[in-house]
Amino acid sequence: DRILRHAYLLGTSTRATAELAEQVFGGQLSHQTVSRLGRWLDEQLSAWRSRTIDPIYRVVFLDGMHVNVRGGDLNVMLVMGLTYDGQKEVLGFQVNTGEQCKQLLWDLRRRGLENVELFVSDESSAIRWALAEVFPEVPWQHCTLHRLMALWKAIGDKEYRWQMAKEASNIFRCPTKLAAVERAVAWAGQWRQQAPFAVQRFTEDIGDSLMFYSLPKDWWRKVRTNNYLERLIRTLRMRLDPMGVHYDAPAVERAVFGQLARWHLLGTYTQ
Repeated sequence: DRILRHAYLLGTSTRATAELAEQVFGGQLSHQTVSRLGRWLDEQLSAWRSRTIDPIYRVVFLDGMHVNVRGGDLNVMLVMGLTYDGQKEVLGFQVNTGEQCKQLLWDLRRRGLENVELFVSDESSAIRWALAEVFPEVPWQHCTLHRLMALWKAIGDKEYRWQMAKEASNIFRCPTKLAAVERAVAWAGQWRQQAPFAVQRFTEDIGDSLMFYSLPKDWWRKVRTNNYLERLIRTLRMRLDPMGVHYDAPAVERAVFGQLARWHLLGTYTQ
């Protein structure tokens, strides 16, 4: 069982794990039987989702990823906290049909998630509405990388595309928030005639991408973007995709939880 469970956590599909069992032990297991082996994670997942959350997270990141499930796709919403001493921990995740996360956020707050100074995500309306309801007192940072990616797309295939985007990225490296605002105004004046739509798209509510200036300077680079969570999601995809199409939402939850536990991203709870 331990060998097969380890193979499962390494991202092996249930069918391939069954073939491994036959090669190693000489016996035959159906892939349904191998799937049931993953249920040993259910009790641990339930305990993890019931734990008290200490108010030690200065910044919290939110993002989602699609997974293949029999009958259609589902979305896994992940919430990652960054402690005051710089430790990254996944606080919770939820499997649903979209980027809905209000229920997840209420649950995290009920269990102790407080004193957060900044939330960081892309411009998902579902995430923003949920944060506005559950944590209305906490500022929200629109990931600067996502804003720049939207600008790159809005510019289109123009010869000045690279220069325009590079100069825009320098806005977020200014020494103060006031300097960033002044540079954004100057940048808009320089490029508005050539690319009016792109300039409007980029500068609209740009203050949402300058909220990181409210934190100590040594935190600015850490929280300008959602990169911590983006990297985790890319790694999760590398493990989950080889598993093939998941049977249902609980199967997805086991797969995600198993990977997070193996990478020691579940806090002091991790066994």
